[in-house]
Amino acid sequence: AELAAPVGGGAAVASQPERSELPMAQRLLAPVTVRFERESLVTAVAILSETLGAPIEIASRDLQLEGITRNQMLGLDVTEVPAADALVEVLRRANPDKEATGPADPRQKLVYVVGENQITITTRAAAESRGDRLPVAFAED
Repeated sequence: AELAAPVGGGAAVASQPERSELPMAQRLLAPVTVRFERESLVTAVAILSETLGAPIEIASRDLQLEGITRNQMLGLDVTEVPAADALVEVLRRANPDKEATGPADPRQKLVYVVGENQITITTRAAAESRGDRLPVAFAED
């Protein structure tokens, strides 16, 4: 969905590229505010995708192989955090193993991979089997 540019923004605003024109890695650094009480993982990802101005796809087959459901419910309330942090938090809340201590914990099965034109939510095992490079948040210390 294209958003109309605000009217009357000064020259500084006019020179800012649209978020959707920025490289994916830069979009993930942009601060976002996202609030919802109870949504499915699919809806949560759609909300983040719209907020970020970037396509986020769920690799359903990868999740199915690990028995992770896309319809589980979760909530999120973050204010002005980097979009990457909001995405990591959604994946943490949707992670089947509640013992995971953080995104770098091997028990954190849900991860994302940044492509040139989209972000893909997948599982750690599937990403590793394909040789995908995981964002640094998911890397072990």
